[in-house]
Amino acid sequence: MVNKKTGENEHRERKERPENALSGKKQSGNVGFDREQIITAIKTVNDPEIGIDIWTLGLIYKIEIDKKAVTITMTLTTPMCPYGPMLMDEVKEKVQELGAIVTLNLVFDPVWQPSEELRAMLGI
Repeated sequence: MVNKKTGENEHRERKERPENALSGKKQSGNVGFDREQIITAIKTVNDPEIGIDIWTLGLIYKIEIDKKAVTITMTLTTPMCPYGPMLMDEVKEKVQELGAIVTLNLVFDPVWQPSEELRAMLGI
């Protein structure tokens, strides 16, 4: 879940996240979108194998906003995910629809692991 005060995705423990995970600079001026709109757009991207959106899965590690430029650091459930390119394209498309210039960074450190809450949702 998302911590309402920090905006951080709490599906991953802090010690597992890259430094400054999900930090975002406040935008200067009105550029037509904000952090919540970006997260809402990301939540529309579902992992086709699991059937859960990638935000809830904890695949988004970091969102940085600098005026119209948005940099998203994300991972996949596995480096061999056959849907990886499709998921990345869809994330980029959805955020670009807000008027953002999007850069995606794909990382595998730390390795994705489902949170306890997500494990319960998936029944594992």
